[in-house]
Amino acid sequence: MSAPAPTPVPSDVTLLERVASGDERALWELSSRHGSDLRDLAFTILHDPVDAERVVQSTFHEVRYEAARFDPGHFPVDRWLAELTRVGALQLSRTRAGYRSVLSWLRARNSRRVGATTIGARVALAPHNASLSASIF
Repeated sequence: MSAPAPTPVPSDVTLLERVASGDERALWELSSRHGSDLRDLAFTILHDPVDAERVVQSTFHEVRYEAARFDPGHFPVDRWLAELTRVGALQLSRTRAGYRSVLSWLRARNSRRVGATTIGARVALAPHNASLSASIF
């Protein structure tokens, strides 16, 4: 008796075609095949494993809806996935940098001294301004 023939491994392009037709298993297979490399790429940009995972999940969410538009003559699948991940990670990084700069500006503004105490301390110590305190910090 001969051993059963091994199941052929579908190419990335075949998997994307199946994803385009709604095959969730094909999306899972692409994720299993490329997810680790994409997480590494996102982590290199973001330096945060949770954010890197979010970006990769977002990448595969986008793949689900953009698979039909993929042109294999333009990019290999792995480079396309890497580009989607890189762009997502850079967007998140820029958003976080902008958020941090606003927080830093607010902290600097609130720490200016007025008399003997800071504005932030006055607001935080005033119990009738509790809602104001929450909105500033």
